[in-house]
Amino acid sequence: MSHAHNVTNRAWKPNLLIPVEDPAEIRGEYRFLLDVCRPEGSIKLLGLATQKPVEQLQPQIERVAISFQENDVFCTWSIVDSAAFNTGVLSGLQA
Repeated sequence: MSHAHNVTNRAWKPNLLIPVEDPAEIRGEYRFLLDVCRPEGSIKLLGLATQKPVEQLQPQIERVAISFQENDVFCTWSIVDSAAFNTGVLSGLQA
């Protein structure tokens, strides 16, 4: 007697929030982030203007986000103007 098994395929869909003070720091982790998030995951870049002014950080964060999008990872971004990393991350989580 054979038994039919009802197998449900579950896709892991990681949704990462990545705080970024300096977009150059992502360079070393870029391939890893692509591998983790493809094919169904997403990345939210949270730019923290703690070391650079918002005007300087914004185009850098946007370029990184576009690069993820061009590599088939859904990516959005936002910038938080904050004096400290911790308060910036908390503000981003609350938003």
